[in-house]
Amino acid sequence: MAGLSRQPASCLHMTIEMIQRYADDLTDDQLAGLGESLTVRVAAVPGFDLQVGPALVAAHPITVDAVPDQPWRQLRHAVRQAPSTRSAPTP
Repeated sequence: MAGLSRQPASCLHMTIEMIQRYADDLTDDQLAGLGESLTVRVAAVPGFDLQVGPALVAAHPITVDAVPDQPWRQLRHAVRQAPSTRSAPTP
């Protein structure tokens, strides 16, 4: 794509779910609990391959379609089941 530099693979990611708090707002115990909860839930989702593209470039993100979408939906559902990924009251 014109005007877009190639990025190293280590800089690429796909956001699964936004946590409604900053990590600094969580205690060490809350952060550890979130990690444990996510580990258990994500481990239950079988590995899968995705075909991504074409890229849609916007002001900040670059978005892509991913197919097949059912495995991705299963992963998102598993992540959303972790209690700390949902909105939590600020202390």
